[in-house]
Amino acid sequence: MKVDKFIVASDLSEGSAAAFRSACHLGRRFGATVEVVHVLEDIPSSEWVYYGVGPVLAYAKRDLDAARSELEEWIARVRGTDCPEVSCEIRSGDVVTELNAVAASHPKSVLVVGTTGHSPVGHALLGSVAERVVRHSEPSVITVHKEFGGEIRRILAPVDLDEPDLYGVPMAESIRDDFQSELDFLFVFRDPEHFPIVTWKHFPSVDREEFRDQAKRRVLQMLEQKISECVDPGPEHHFNAIIGKPQRVIPEHAERTGADLIVMATHGRTGLTHTFLGSVAERVVRRATCPVWTLKRACG
Repeated sequence: MKVDKFIVASDLSEGSAAAFRSACHLGRRFGATVEVVHVLEDIPSSEWVYYGVGPVLAYAKRDLDAARSELEEWIARVRGTDCPEVSCEIRSGDVVTELNAVAASHPKSVLVVGTTGHSPVGHALLGSVAERVVRHSEPSVITVHKEFGGEIRRILAPVDLDEPDLYGVPMAESIRDDFQSELDFLFVFRDPEHFPIVTWKHFPSVDREEFRDQAKRRVLQMLEQKISECVDPGPEHHFNAIIGKPQRVIPEHAERTGADLIVMATHGRTGLTHTFLGSVAERVVRRATCPVWTLKRACG
């Protein structure tokens, strides 16, 4: 897989600092450059009125100087190592819009965003930045909760058999090939007991566990058949079918199997569609302890 630049979203937090260090590790492995982008949000018009032009400009200059100084320190710490070429840029405006603008000039770029963890406060911060980036960004996005050393020994690739194609599978296979790692394919499906048109009282003689086991065997057969249309399965490929909710099963399976990376597609839904359906990818990003590489699938 070819990546020419990792673009790190910075808010000067420890999470974004970990994202920067992770991007440097990945840049070394992929032979790509690293650019840190810090976005200063536009000053609301009300603040110009309340505080006056002079004080607001003074605060803005202070923030700009602090950001530049901090980013220069980040770069100085990795300069002289085997880290790839590193640069920084400070912009003003909307975070997602500016990140997309930087990525537009590098078609093979990947965004790297730090997240803050699983606490209620962490989720508030995550929802305001990282989830917005996952939802609205044009290039693919890697989210990291802590510094990631760049070693990928095992990849988890969730698969949606309801989609007409297996978007994301070729990329997961390409990364697996680059790192010579193991690759787990996972399909998560609902418990038949929760189907609205099927209740066990209609089938009193059916053994529930046997019914579930038969469903798993059929799904595994379907999964292997679909995957074989995209890649040539070998001993380094593994197939899993688990009953449950994807947003819970995927991160739990990743942790249980020691996955170093989750690679999955997202629709990037917005508006009412996102309100009602949400995004499994965003929820996985919220729960996963390993990095999550999300790929944007165009909505039909």
